[in-house]
Amino acid sequence: MPHIHATRLKSGLQTLELVDRFYDDLFTGKKRATWRFGEQKVEPGYLIFAASADPTLLALVWVEEILYVPLRNGYIALGDHTPRTDAEILASMQTHYPDITLDSEIMIVKHSSPGETFTRHGIPEHLNDMFGETYITKISS
Repeated sequence: MPHIHATRLKSGLQTLELVDRFYDDLFTGKKRATWRFGEQKVEPGYLIFAASADPTLLALVWVEEILYVPLRNGYIALGDHTPRTDAEILASMQTHYPDITLDSEIMIVKHSSPGETFTRHGIPEHLNDMFGETYITKISS
């Protein structure tokens, strides 16, 4: 899968690609972090997630913290101590990053949900056309 690296698009905001299947969890607030390997660094502030398959599926979140840890320590860094084998951890990331190893440094981007982002920070005025009333209704419910 080709990745959209953290970039500043026409919106002027950093953007990351996100696999479409994660959007339900993103919008409900269950997904609060994304793991990246070998991609451009992300900074605190607004971040647009752009769906990998559906170009109309976008989400605006607020990056709260960025962690850099070896892949093997990713879950622990997020406070998740659920037992996982090294093979399980590696397989979950090799789907997207075939060259990753357990010792590879990953970037964990911790972020708020789209609803929390809207409540706390609003939507930048220049993004009103990109994120219209339908989006606001979706994240406010």
